[in-house]
Amino acid sequence: MNYCAIISDVVDSRKLKNRAKAQNEIKTAIKDINQKYKEELAAKFMIYAGDEVQGLLKIPSLSYEIITQLQAKLRPIKLAVGVGIGGIATSIPSNPVTWELDGEAYHRARSMLNKAKEKRPSICYSFSPNSGYSSYNEVESDLINSLLYFIESNREYRTKRQKEIVQLYKEYKNQERVADKLGVSQVSISKVLNKALYYEVKKAENSIMNYLKNFDSQNI
Repeated sequence: MNYCAIISDVVDSRKLKNRAKAQNEIKTAIKDINQKYKEELAAKFMIYAGDEVQGLLKIPSLSYEIITQLQAKLRPIKLAVGVGIGGIATSIPSNPVTWELDGEAYHRARSMLNKAKEKRPSICYSFSPNSGYSSYNEVESDLINSLLYFIESNREYRTKRQKEIVQLYKEYKNQERVADKLGVSQVSISKVLNKALYYEVKKAENSIMNYLKNFDSQNI
């Protein structure tokens, strides 16, 4: 069975003005994630070693969705995230503690966390060659990480106005409603979305999630 280990850490945690507040925000965020995805978790997300968070999924395709939600809940705190998909060598009890588990998925997640800490992309994936979907998983890991780099780079260079309109469009899913909200024309909203490469980024995200579904099929 393919499991998906996620290990994240706060970037430049020593520079945080209020680490206690940051830790409370992390606790609240992972509590929400654990509740929302409790049926899909093999081991719930927990804080380990200071600001590090670990969790284990039974459904790899949900990993990107969960990570982006965690990032959104913690913004402006920045995270480096390593994701490993593969087997688990240890038995998994009914209420597992994630750091008591071991296996290929965790080894790869740890390796990718170290890579993510070097930045760009701040989320890095690694797929085990034994995960059963393809014999070229290392190459495909690089391709997925390249898409993540593309997504992250575009988001970083968006202007404040572009970020505002993209966020509103995600909420309303309608250009006319965003235009009414901001008191501008629909054409101007369309131009901003195009300049922000919103649709290209969305397509890249969909490609990542669709690819990850292949690992879910190995668990059926």
